[in-house]
Order: sequence, then structure tokens, then C-alpha cells
Amino acid sequence: MFTITLLATIFQVLGTIVLAFFSFYGIKISDNKDAYIEGVQKVEISGKWLRASQTALVVLVIGLVLSGGASLGSVP
Repeated sequence: MFTITLLATIFQVLGTIVLAFFSFYGIKISDNKDAYIEGVQKVEISGKWLRASQTALVVLVIGLVLSGGASLGSVP
């Protein structure tokens, strides 16, 4: 049971770190110079960061499921 909990924790931490990096480096928000209304912003998402964040989200969910399964498995 310890191994599953450790693996779940590693998955959760790894997924959270990659998603945090995605929020800092993968999304670029800038003013749109071509907009008709002033103040409209343009959002650009890098393709490699999008793929990394999708994978990290799956890893995070797997970690949560493993953690929940380990918690339920330890209940008598």
C-alpha cells in the first residue's frame, strides 16, 4: 500500500508542477492591436505547452485515482 501511495503522490506533484509551468510559460496574453474595441486582449497558447499540460492533467487525475483507491483499500 505504501508503494501505491508514494506513486500517487509523485504523479500528483509532477502533474501540478507541469501545470504550474504551463500557466507561467505556455500562455501569452497581449493587447490586440487589430481589435475594433480598445482593451481587447489576444491569448496565444504554445502547442508544445498545450500537449504537456494535457499529459500532466491526465497524470494528475491518475494520481488522484490511485490515492483514492489506496485510501479506500486501507479502510477495514
